[in-house]
Amino acid sequence: MVYMGSKNRIAKELLPIITAELSEGIYYVEPFAGGCNMIDKVEHPLKIAADYNQYLIALLQYQGELPEYISREEYEAVKKNPENYPEWYVGFCGFICSFRGMFFKSYVKNDVLKKSGKIEHYQKEQINNFRKQRAKLTGIQFECCSYESLHIPEGAVIYCDPPYKGTAEYDNRFDSAKFWQWVRTKVESGHKVYISEYSAPDDFECIW
Repeated sequence: MVYMGSKNRIAKELLPIITAELSEGIYYVEPFAGGCNMIDKVEHPLKIAADYNQYLIALLQYQGELPEYISREEYEAVKKNPENYPEWYVGFCGFICSFRGMFFKSYVKNDVLKKSGKIEHYQKEQINNFRKQRAKLTGIQFECCSYESLHIPEGAVIYCDPPYKGTAEYDNRFDSAKFWQWVRTKVESGHKVYISEYSAPDDFECIW
């Protein structure tokens, strides 16, 4: 799934490190699941994916038919009045039909003529990418909540990909200091926690 900040391209580098201590009976948990481009590659029966955006979670759980195309007029109508539509459909328009998967940031066209003369089918490609991914999402326990509210089973392996501190594209309301303290409490309670960030407090170890 095309999603802002996706780790899809480096998942093959990260996952062997993160899942090295994952064993039978231990949960793999992502409190900031986003487009699920990491967890969909984890071959393990106990997986939890959470996100605060209810439209995203509804879309990730939806197994029905998907639209083939969303017009700009439809996109703008859903953006203006999301309460008039099913949550999964709002998520589909807001993420799958937006540039770089940025929730209702800007409409992504389907047929775009490039200077080279080639026509790019951007929206179609993003829809097809998500359609292929859906088969990999079965068996995941989805939760719609903040990272702080998420119930995490004992001794879990936790991977966090939170909004990056100081990055304009993300919501500046995210309290990074509060997040790092939450991670410390999880480590102290017996969890193994991995975080993707540009920088971290001095008591954290850079492993990749």
